[in-house]
Amino acid sequence: MSLHPLPVLAAAAALALSAVAQAQPPGEGSVPVELSLSNEAQLAGSHSAVHGLRVNLVSGTSRQVQGLDLAGLAGRTEGNSRGLQLGFYHEVAGDLHGCQLGLLAADVEGSARGVQAAAFWTHAGSARGLQLSGLANQAGHMHGLQFSLVNWADELDGLQIGLINIHRHGRIPVLPVFNFGR
Repeated sequence: MSLHPLPVLAAAAALALSAVAQAQPPGEGSVPVELSLSNEAQLAGSHSAVHGLRVNLVSGTSRQVQGLDLAGLAGRTEGNSRGLQLGFYHEVAGDLHGCQLGLLAADVEGSARGVQAAAFWTHAGSARGLQLSGLANQAGHMHGLQFSLVNWADELDGLQIGLINIHRHGRIPVLPVFNFGR
């Protein structure tokens, strides 16, 4: 059975549009569309909040993003992000509510609620939902499922599945195949 990309893209677009519909009305300093070639070459600038669509051809930084966030190489959000992020690498300094999909890595310094998936590495200060990667997942506090070769959580309320599973403050801190908490 093969996975067809059209239903996956339709679901991702619906998630992004839902986030835009639930977003607060754009305030001062917010734009519906942001296009950037690099951090130095952006239409609205790194101080803007994007409520709609952000496209980083190479890289770009925004204060906040709600909606669909596409990055050719890298995208950074200084505050919170809500919606769908697709690209090579995404970094959110605040919290993420939605889905973050990276070809290389997905990183959230604050709290990630939803899905983080990347070919190599995902990280969240705390995560509620799913972390999925080809090499390693890391979360300070994980509430949900981690699935990778190596999974790491300081605190775990859920399940880890992988070759090496680390629940740092668990009764059995390291287990192969799976580990669990509370």
